Amino acid sequence: MTSRMEAIRNQRAARRGRDLDRAWALVTEDLRNSGIDLRRFGSSSRGEARAHSDLDIMVLGCPDAGQRLRVERAVARASRETGVPCDLHFARDYTAEDLEAILDV
Repeated sequence: MTSRMEAIRNQRAARRGRDLDRAWALVTEDLRNSGIDLRRFGSSSRGEARAHSDLDIMVLGCPDAGQRLRVERAVARASRETGVPCDLHFARDYTAEDLEAILDV
């Protein structure tokens, strides 16, 4: 039997999951046809989001300054419109081993 508190936690986690999906959709929509390669990772990509989960985004490759600005603006817009905090990461800041572990490749 599920307690009332557990039911509330589950409802909030489900709501956050929908918000995370919406934020990801906004980011990918804004960056469609941009040539920028993104990956969603972390709890939201595994379907394990909780009520306070954020959206983790990895930018692959080496975007130039203009592309980087475009990504930052898309992520800021998605966060603003959904209320979901977003963590933006750039692959060039990580070792190959760290990337493999982070992205579960």
